[in-house]
Amino acid sequence: MLKIRYISQANLNNLNTQAKINLLLHHIRNNDIIITEGRLKSKDEAELIRRTMTELHNNFEIFNGIEIASIQNKIPEKKAFNKIFNIFNNEPKGITIIGPASIISEMRQEQEYVELHLNKKNIK
Repeated sequence: MLKIRYISQANLNNLNTQAKINLLLHHIRNNDIIITEGRLKSKDEAELIRRTMTELHNNFEIFNGIEIASIQNKIPEKKAFNKIFNIFNNEPKGITIIGPASIISEMRQEQEYVELHLNKKNIK
């Protein structure tokens, strides 16, 4: 069975970097695909990749790594008022998709969309 888990940006923002990475890796090890609002902070994404590579090295037969992609909403900002308004706007500025490499055979990231190709044989 394929599980897609949505984690809100508010939930992630309430966690420190280590707790955030532990949460994401816990779900990825369970073969969940994770969708979050917005992007991960660059330091969080770097730590997620670092931890993934460390665990991949230590548990190669168990853990195959991750795939990650983000897509941002493109709102035209022609007027200065729109730029200022968007600073205070709480709507999500896109999404991030993270999943186990054992299930996601390919992740294609375009400006308007993210396309996932899944390994049917590895979905349990």
